[in-house]
Amino acid sequence: MKQRITTIQGIAILVNTIAPSAVLQMPAHIVSVTKQDAWLTVLLSMVVGLVYAYIVGRVCLLSNGKPLMEWLESRFGKAVALVIAVMLCGYYFMVAASVVRQFTNYVHEQLLNTTPMLAIALVIVFVSVYAVWQGIEAMGRMHFIVLLFSCLLMGLNSLLLWSYYDWANFLPIFEMPPDRHLSAVLIPAGWLSEISAVLFLLPYFKKNKQAARAAMWATLLSGSMILVTVVMIIAVFGVKIVNALSYPSFAALGIVEVGKFMERIDVFLLTAWMASMFAKVSIYLFIFFQLLSFIFRIRKKTSSLTALAVSAFISASSIYSWPRSSNFIEYIFTSLSAYLLVNNYALFLLIWGGLRLFKKKSDDVQGGAAT
Repeated sequence: MKQRITTIQGIAILVNTIAPSAVLQMPAHIVSVTKQDAWLTVLLSMVVGLVYAYIVGRVCLLSNGKPLMEWLESRFGKAVALVIAVMLCGYYFMVAASVVRQFTNYVHEQLLNTTPMLAIALVIVFVSVYAVWQGIEAMGRMHFIVLLFSCLLMGLNSLLLWSYYDWANFLPIFEMPPDRHLSAVLIPAGWLSEISAVLFLLPYFKKNKQAARAAMWATLLSGSMILVTVVMIIAVFGVKIVNALSYPSFAALGIVEVGKFMERIDVFLLTAWMASMFAKVSIYLFIFFQLLSFIFRIRKKTSSLTALAVSAFISASSIYSWPRSSNFIEYIFTSLSAYLLVNNYALFLLIWGGLRLFKKKSDDVQGGAAT
């Protein structure tokens, strides 16, 4: 029996594909560029992201219900489909390794200082592979539960911080020139472009319209989570202090106390965030294994030995590709951001244009045959 996911589960998967790593370090970078107007930068990136999600949704509506690469092969031919698959396979491998390294850095720096980073990375990847092994239905339920708790805890923590907010930190409004916003908007817009992962979930929706709706709602919800995080850290710390903090999103929550009997309630949100990072890695590996199976024409389920080998390779790549954490941070805001923009916006816009062109040619041929 073919596995299925609901629209809500699809939204949860897509939000967990974007938001967990985005809310960790992106808000501080945006604030460093556009200062107290960072919230406006996020709003502009949401507009860009929603336009892109609409185009991705149109691609979803053109689908014939087959897996993405099989569908593209039937439209463009084997050679073109293979080139696209290799490009996407490299992309998802690179981004998966980046997410694993980001997760590993935080756990190593904040929680397990004496544990080797490779050991942490291996645990992250193996747990994520186990989630993939359970199938898309189990992943859909897991992603929904993780997102539900993340949203509830984010809302609760935002309310608990209310007494710490200083709205004067947002003054003067609209001070930053347009060129600063244009340069800053590229990074959040790049992260929001990960919504293209919905194309790999198409066969698991009952209708293509569900996938298109999931893409729009997931982009809106992910952008809203980034916006809330940016507003929260500016209101609590102000622009100058934010730039001095490694993880301002969690640092803000660390100051909250409930009466005299509970403090450091940020651990609850941290727990939900860690679960969402596991969920994020799992969906990247799910797509990566799909592409690997298409490239090498593997019809059966990927063997456990192959999965373990790939897991070890991704873990090692995530640790040894960047000797120092500072190199990795620089990579996130330079090379990775450019790669997100090129691979998602450029590649999928070309795919969309090609599908439209081939459809038009097909319609013209059919019309000529009829006459």
